[in-house]
Amino acid sequence: MADRLRGRQLLLILDNCEPQIGACAELAAALLPACPDLEVLATSREPLGLEGEVVWRVPGLSLPAPGTHTLRRALASEAVQLFVTRVSDRVSGFTLTRARSRAVMHICRRSEGLPLALELLPHTYLTWDWTSSRRT
Repeated sequence: MADRLRGRQLLLILDNCEPQIGACAELAAALLPACPDLEVLATSREPLGLEGEVVWRVPGLSLPAPGTHTLRRALASEAVQLFVTRVSDRVSGFTLTRARSRAVMHICRRSEGLPLALELLPHTYLTWDWTSSRRT
């Protein structure tokens, strides 16, 4: 792989490294010295532990306060706003209703307000039972 990447200015993205943190660290450690024009962006809840690594913690978005039951207060949360926007992008006519707000708040809290999770979760919208806050 290093032979193919050497001499090229590239960004290698290693996403969701947690399940294979050791393998991701080994790959980056092998490629970086061999490919001086290579940059590596790794997403993980833990650092790879490499020399020169820069850790940038992405804070979670604001979440609805525990005990929140109103639609207005749910929509005050950044996490709920992002989730609703992404579902609306995929499902024509989707709006957050009072009936759906409990399930959406549950999803956002379970994601810990992490933007990447909230970007990826809306595809599960069609398999969600909105009345029970559970996937079908």
